[in-house]
Amino acid sequence: MIIMPQLSPIDVLKRSNAAWLIRDQWRNILEDAYELVFAGINPYTQDKKAPRSMNRQFDSTATASTVRLANRILNEMTPPFDNWADIKAGALLEMTMDKEQIAALDQQLSGVSKLVNILVNSPTAVSARSAAILDTLISGMGVILGIENPEDDVVPITDQAVSQSEVAIEVNARGEIGGIYRKRKIKVREIKDIWPDAVIPSDLLAKLNEKKDPEIEVLEVTYEGGPGSNVAWYYEVLMCAKGQDPHRMVERTYDVSPWTVFRWMVIPGMPYGPGPVLLGLADIRTANKVVEMILQQAAIAMAGMYLVRDDGVLNPDNIRIAAGGMIPVQYTGGNGGASMVPLGTNREFDLGQLILDQLRTAIKKHLYDGTLPPETGSPRSATEWIQRIKDLNQDLGVGIGMMMADVVQYVRRRVEVLIKRGMVPKISVDQLTTKVEINSPLARAQKLSKVQDVINWLQMANAAAPNAVATVANLEKIVAWISSMMGVPPELLYSEEEKKKIQQNIAAITAAQAQQANAPAPSQAS
Repeated sequence: MIIMPQLSPIDVLKRSNAAWLIRDQWRNILEDAYELVFAGINPYTQDKKAPRSMNRQFDSTATASTVRLANRILNEMTPPFDNWADIKAGALLEMTMDKEQIAALDQQLSGVSKLVNILVNSPTAVSARSAAILDTLISGMGVILGIENPEDDVVPITDQAVSQSEVAIEVNARGEIGGIYRKRKIKVREIKDIWPDAVIPSDLLAKLNEKKDPEIEVLEVTYEGGPGSNVAWYYEVLMCAKGQDPHRMVERTYDVSPWTVFRWMVIPGMPYGPGPVLLGLADIRTANKVVEMILQQAAIAMAGMYLVRDDGVLNPDNIRIAAGGMIPVQYTGGNGGASMVPLGTNREFDLGQLILDQLRTAIKKHLYDGTLPPETGSPRSATEWIQRIKDLNQDLGVGIGMMMADVVQYVRRRVEVLIKRGMVPKISVDQLTTKVEINSPLARAQKLSKVQDVINWLQMANAAAPNAVATVANLEKIVAWISSMMGVPPELLYSEEEKKKIQQNIAAITAAQAQQANAPAPSQAS
């Protein structure tokens, strides 16, 4: 087997610098987006512990719509505390095994599914997915790092939401993510807590500890092993001290990348693409500016502006044009002129309000807000809920499609950790022999749409030729297919052996009834 050579720290640093050169081209527009939508949590601020003042954000339409969309995607794509991830037999096994074998295998894999759902529904996992989805909607990319806990049998993996501002990615020749590069600063004392297997030269450690509570920059890197390699992914952590070559202090290998990178869309030739907020940033900017101008007009109308005679009493250098401001003039009107008179500033700002309403409508369209009817009122029918989720899926289009594919990768990483810990049998989740099947409301809605088509066909066929339906349609198979499409647990259905017993009982009862009907009537006594 070919072994792909591991990159040297210098080569890793070169690839990282190339990836960050592309990523930095997005910084200005991303910083603008965060300041206008979530100024208090802008990841590009120098001091991330102290939120910046929201001095550029005057309208909260984009904020409210973004949060609402993030919650909808979380609840429809990976609903918290719901069993939405199933591990099942893949297409190759379905081609080579009979139905009974497939059913038995799926029954065994249901135990793996239960453990996976426990992991993906932990509080840290739900929180990480929520943060990553929010980042994806704003910047076009959200990142989760699945950190294995080697000494914890209760929680074998912890999910950590990583700010997209810390991560640069590169794509391979197939257009897939082939490298993830994370820059961050940490305390030297935190290294062993984060990476127990970290190796730091004693002389370098002594030099670092000369400072009080020293802090260093580290580069957390994951890159693929390449075609023909017996290593799928290399995971490394480099120490990047000033004036020194990078030192590799952590090196691991994984079958599945520990990173889950959500991307909303991809621009051809680029590893990145805009999210909904970036697509609507022009309207968001304008709406904030219009609200700012309306507030300024309101402040001037309430506090007023004044003409002040420049008679040597007031200092014109201290005058400012604002609400309550004073403007020096030679003459304020009247006999000699008063020392101070109000300046007429009454202006109707209906035009600004009209523009603002149009902008808010456009922003909501960019963020898919308001496309569905209100959920309050009378109970909704199953058909309406199917249509509701179907509309959401169609509106979100390629964005939600890419994220659903990334969710499969997210689940595969959890299965890998369970296998490594010996908690489940060794299986290959390659989507061919064994597959991850997402059973979330969004995925179920896609299946229910197919179910609806079959039901409509049955109704139309029954109306056209009632006696022909039973001879054309295998109703037993249709019911079994509907149960599988709707995610009915296998243990709630009769097994093949139980079906045979039921059929035998029905046949026995039918035979007994026929025998009783054909029996001669008892003779009556004369």
